[in-house]
Amino acid sequence: MSAARPSLVVLTPVRNEAWILERFLDVTAKFADLIIVLDQNSTDGSREICRRNEKVVVIEAESSDYDEGKRQVRLIEEARRRVKSGRILLALDADEILAGDALSREGWNTLLHASPGTVLCFEKVDLVRSTRMCLRRPGDFAMGYVDDGSEHRPLRIHSTRVPTPDHAVRLEISDVKFLHYGLTRPATQRAKQRFYTIVEKANELQPIWRRWSNYARATCAFEKLYDPFTEPSDPVWFERWQAEGIDMHSIRRADIEEQDLWSLDLLLKHGAGKFYWDDVWDANWTAVQRELIRREPARDHDANIKAPSAVQQALSQAAIHACALIRRCLR
Repeated sequence: MSAARPSLVVLTPVRNEAWILERFLDVTAKFADLIIVLDQNSTDGSREICRRNEKVVVIEAESSDYDEGKRQVRLIEEARRRVKSGRILLALDADEILAGDALSREGWNTLLHASPGTVLCFEKVDLVRSTRMCLRRPGDFAMGYVDDGSEHRPLRIHSTRVPTPDHAVRLEISDVKFLHYGLTRPATQRAKQRFYTIVEKANELQPIWRRWSNYARATCAFEKLYDPFTEPSDPVWFERWQAEGIDMHSIRRADIEEQDLWSLDLLLKHGAGKFYWDDVWDANWTAVQRELIRREPARDHDANIKAPSAVQQALSQAAIHACALIRRCLR
């Protein structure tokens, strides 16, 4: 690692991300000194992909429970153990890839010379349905930290990924962008909404009206939230990496969404009835259960997943639409 500047350490949790992981690692290895991957029991070859990259260190999750905070703390601790001083932490998901023009921007030089205790904020560009269209938002997403050893105080779900102590300075680096590929797969995004709903209900983290507001189809339908606000993607975001032989445009679809497999585990653990009033019943849980049994034949996944009655689903959808209407009126 270079002694002329702080070491760039990328922290990435992974659970069955083979569809995007090779692209992510090929790009990330161009700028990172070290990539620490926390693998959460992947079964799709993700660990093997990681081990082909010489900059990657794979550590194993200690629990299969969904807890963003614990995995963030584990990744930060591992970075501090391996790089004793002079660290810039970049906390990236596997579907968040540095834009091809970033390394030539002034903002990249700025982050390399930022003082310890600086939170680094970037624009995360959502690529929508394909790489051709995108959704732009303000560049204030905290993805990096010039590490001074401050304690990280995360949440279990929807947690800020890096330390943000009271004394920290926030630095918005507007000309360095990360490309978020998650919305190139609308079915995956919907599966994430179901998963967050089930996690929050299973752990009683949010009241039902907030789960409806945050994740239900009536309020968060893809064609409402994203499609009307898209614009063409800038080709410069892809050109450098394409020229270096990295495929930036192909999108691999899934037959069964990984997040639905995780959700099914919770449905089986807590009982389907616990979630009857939540908007999670648009998935084909029978097909998901067959896939889970195929992948993990040694475990008992045979419990019957009984959906709520048509009447109860109609009542819950009416309540969700009423919640959506109230939300629009209050805006």
